[in-house]
Amino acid sequence: MTDEMHRPDRRELLQILAMGAGGLLATAPLPGLAASQGTGPMRVSGRIGRGADAIDFADPRQKLDAFIKVEGDQSGAEHFLYGYGTITAYIDGMPDRRLFDTELYAVRRYRRIDGGWLRLHREAGIYRDPQTRAILKKWRNPWLERDIEPINILQEFSRRYRVADLGRAFNIGVSVKDDDVFMQRSFFVVRPSEFNPRDYPVHGQDYFYGLSEYVNFFAKSSDIANPKLSSAPAVGVTNSVTGWFPWLEMGTAPGVLVHQTRFKKVPSLADIPADFVAAVRAQDPKFLTAPTEFAEPDLATSGERYYKAVIDRRLGR
Repeated sequence: MTDEMHRPDRRELLQILAMGAGGLLATAPLPGLAASQGTGPMRVSGRIGRGADAIDFADPRQKLDAFIKVEGDQSGAEHFLYGYGTITAYIDGMPDRRLFDTELYAVRRYRRIDGGWLRLHREAGIYRDPQTRAILKKWRNPWLERDIEPINILQEFSRRYRVADLGRAFNIGVSVKDDDVFMQRSFFVVRPSEFNPRDYPVHGQDYFYGLSEYVNFFAKSSDIANPKLSSAPAVGVTNSVTGWFPWLEMGTAPGVLVHQTRFKKVPSLADIPADFVAAVRAQDPKFLTAPTEFAEPDLATSGERYYKAVIDRRLGR
């Protein structure tokens, strides 16, 4: 009987682990977010605010506008989303291992367009030593017992958020408890990998790239419904599961990475650690500001695509 039991493949495992990580962290209180003292039931949708300022989450337009206010800024002003997290490796039969911390920010602006919103977006990410918090220039792979140069992330991509896409390609979950509003998004991606193990035996883990990600925003209904605010103060958590980063050089070794990040909106670069800003400025100062022009997104744009460009240069391809 045991021999015949179904063992999940890697793509199924990505989804199972992400759901577990998302469920555990989504219930944990965040610093700076007051726990609700009410005893009423959680509502999946409903109205917040009063009178002309009330918002009805059952209305797709109002729901999307509220999400933009929580995730960004309706005024079109440039703003930042800053996060700090951990990346942990899980391998069957072995203790989990915290590899490094990750620090990231997104800089962007929103513009209202016919039928929804336009997001102009850049993001940057670095890796830190969990003990010293120094930015890693070399990382000691504990399985290979040698140093590897990390590849920091710099990505630029714009997206249209349309009311017509809600409930289809673009989903927003909303729960309301007293004055607390919880907004959730999830992403499940399986596509051919940029790193085919046949062509990249050191960097490629699988013929498919998989990502499972849950993003949870926490804000106050009184801020969302306040017409004087174009941006509602918000914090959140992101939980995701992927395979090995190609630059870890783990090849086809089994294992997954669990990413856990806490984030908050901040108004400017002054609210982001100076050494992080300096590292981005030295690599490409363009990523210190949000785009001003829209470019049609390449749906294959990903961290993998960025890693491939860097690794191909290192390999002389």
